[in-house]
Amino acid sequence: MDIVKQYGASLGIDLQPKTVFVEGTSDVLLFQLAARKLKESRSVDILSGFALLAAGEGDRGGTQGVLNQLIVLRGLSEQLVDANGNPIYKMIGLLDNDKAGQSAIKAGRAFSLLEYRDLFRIRQIMPSTGGRDPKSLERSFEAKNLKFKGLNWELEDLVGASLINMFLEEYPTSLIKEYSTEGAIHREFTRDGKSKLIRFCKEYADLDNLQGVIHVLHAIRHFINIPKVQ
Repeated sequence: MDIVKQYGASLGIDLQPKTVFVEGTSDVLLFQLAARKLKESRSVDILSGFALLAAGEGDRGGTQGVLNQLIVLRGLSEQLVDANGNPIYKMIGLLDNDKAGQSAIKAGRAFSLLEYRDLFRIRQIMPSTGGRDPKSLERSFEAKNLKFKGLNWELEDLVGASLINMFLEEYPTSLIKEYSTEGAIHREFTRDGKSKLIRFCKEYADLDNLQGVIHVLHAIRHFINIPKVQ
């Protein structure tokens, strides 16, 4: 067992050569739900070939948890290369595009964690084709999302509008405020509201309601150079 695997085992997580860290367990649950609905519909496993892991639970997660994991794992994995001298491990972090996520992008630079290479923010449109080098990805992200500039975006914003409307009819106090730009709506939920939304999705969501989440998973596969799934 190499040192990266040993580190993962000490935390009770299964680190793979390609691993994506998200901010928390609720993010993992929503991605897994979307992947399961896709697999049931089309017999396609969009989570194959990489590990999708929460940076931690509670205070150990969030944007700081993602940064901490990437900093540690970069140090552990930098000497691990294959027979051709290529790095064995590729680890990236996926953050919400909110104040915390934007601050984490800036903080990561002090540790040579760069956006569009090591860190990615969830945006309204996530490129899943084209160049993978950081400059190409940056141009693609910015061009595709220019009209949404200034609008925060979180994983929950990718849940289909019909399901969100059903949820808010049942749990109206879960919503703090909503913002919209060019037809895209960002909603700020209470912490309890976010947990309720995940449970609501588990009970009522179908594949159509989770297409936005599937779109992000396609993009992740592109970022870490794993073949597309149809």
